[in-house]
Amino acid sequence: MKGGLTDARTHSRRVAISEQDYLRAQLREFRYRVDRALRVIGQARAHGRIAISFSGGKDSTVLLDLVRRVAPDSVAGFWDSGAELQSTYDLVAHYGVEMVQPKMSFPEMCRYGGWWGHPNPVEKGKRFPYDKILIHEPSRRFCEKHQCSVVAVGLRADESGVREIRARQHGELDWIDRSETWMLCPLTWWTTDDIWAYIASRNLRYNAAYDQMAEMGVPRREQRISTLLDKTAATTGRFAVLKRLDPGLWNQLVIDFPNLRRFA
Repeated sequence: MKGGLTDARTHSRRVAISEQDYLRAQLREFRYRVDRALRVIGQARAHGRIAISFSGGKDSTVLLDLVRRVAPDSVAGFWDSGAELQSTYDLVAHYGVEMVQPKMSFPEMCRYGGWWGHPNPVEKGKRFPYDKILIHEPSRRFCEKHQCSVVAVGLRADESGVREIRARQHGELDWIDRSETWMLCPLTWWTTDDIWAYIASRNLRYNAAYDQMAEMGVPRREQRISTLLDKTAATTGRFAVLKRLDPGLWNQLVIDFPNLRRFA
């Protein structure tokens, strides 16, 4: 099933959602944010077909539903890092999102680029182009394949100072000269609580890992689904969570990257 409501039997735990989420969904402020997001998506649609960047996280789940409500002809892609939770792959399949493979997996890039204890063969003073290989190049190929002029991403200003600065400079819809596409960020001014209110109000299926993290006591603002080998994972305690969340994946990763044990 793609987008919208889902059979509750396919995702029955839903412990990540609270009664407060349903109450928040009734607030005028929340309804305004939803209406604003739908309007800006409509504006973006006038520029051409929309490509949705889907990560399997809560924000991209809401993004996917919002865009599909306005632009049913949009296409969604998941850039597979090669180090993802099984629950993420399950959600990708559930929503009919296209799998996009980069030229190198993230574990391969980490081995080659010198992360997590591997020697660094990259010329001194230069940074291995992780973002280019994992995100930008697959995104370009995906947009060319589906003839998309707009890329929708689930960025929110409250996630970091850098994103807030970007949001204030570029807004929710901006022309990106270097890629000759429009970037659509309809969730720019949403909060984490807004995201969960929308999921609750639309009864959306979300990544089951959120239920597991909620049961583990991980605060909402610290719950992450994104690329597991990112360096920020070491400083935010995500490896300790991963060890409990998906022991099989954790054991696979520490075979290649023994240094990860230090952070869990």
